Amino acid sequence: MFEVDLSLFVTIGVCTGIAFIVILWVYYDRVGKTIHQEKRDRVIFHCVRCGHLYTDRKGVEEAVCPRCGMDNIKLRF
Repeated sequence: MFEVDLSLFVTIGVCTGIAFIVILWVYYDRVGKTIHQEKRDRVIFHCVRCGHLYTDRKGVEEAVCPRCGMDNIKLRF
């Protein structure tokens, strides 16, 4: 068997833990961007007839309200 100094053992453990956290951070950052980008690229509409708030895909200027069927323009802030 070989001997490992306690400080070297702790340093290797801490560095391995930090590397694992960084790898998970990078992975979930990339996956989260691709999965949730579609939700972020939605346009909000407000129906003037029934007051319903709903979303549609980006680039759409008018959308039909799913509740009452009226055409509405997108909200502008």
